[in-house]
Amino acid sequence: MLNGLPNAEATVVGSVMIFGAFVAGAIAARRSIDPGAVGLRTGFLGGIVAIGVFLGTSGIAATWSPARTAFFVVAGGVVLCVAPIFGLGCGRVGGWVASLGTSYRTA
Repeated sequence: MLNGLPNAEATVVGSVMIFGAFVAGAIAARRSIDPGAVGLRTGFLGGIVAIGVFLGTSGIAATWSPARTAFFVVAGGVVLCVAPIFGLGCGRVGGWVASLGTSYRTA
């Protein structure tokens, strides 16, 4: 769906952080769990997948220069800090969409 936009390249990581957190937030809202917290965790898992995909596609880490290794450490830290924020927002939106027009019975 995201690839239909001009100059867009959707990845597995983007899908996990955006759509995965959205769906997780919607399911969490239906089960009376905080959708923001679930989205936060889903975003963090998306960040872990992003780092794994980068390591898998960039070759063997033993042949990296010290500058490339330092860049990976800094970039990986940034990804692990930013991805949960995207997940938090998308999880809350998913919970909000799931709660539109519905009434829940509480036990």
